[in-house]
Amino acid sequence: MICSSCGHECSLVTVDNGIGSYEFWGARGVHHEYETVSSCCEEPVEEGGCSVVRKATHVARKAHGAIQPGDTYRLTVYRHWREGGPSWITTEKVRIG
Repeated sequence: MICSSCGHECSLVTVDNGIGSYEFWGARGVHHEYETVSSCCEEPVEEGGCSVVRKATHVARKAHGAIQPGDTYRLTVYRHWREGGPSWITTEKVRIG
C-alpha cells in the first residue's frame, strides 16, 4: 500500500473522523466515523509500491534548502507506482554532515 499524498509505502492506521459528542433536540450522542488511512500523512491509501532506485553520498556545491555548500548529504532516488496507473520518480536529500 502507498500513501495517496506522498507516494511512499506506509502502514495503515484507523482514525476517528467523526464529529464527537453532539446534542440534537435534547437527544445526546457521539458520532464516530472510522477510516483507514496512511500512517505518514493520514491520507487515503492505494494499491502500489515504492522501490529505491539509487542511493549515493555527495558533497553539496550549492545550497539546497537546509543543505549548504560543503555539507555532506545522502541522495535517495525512489520509483513509485500505482496499481494500473502511472509511475513517478522522487528524490530525497538528507544532510549527514
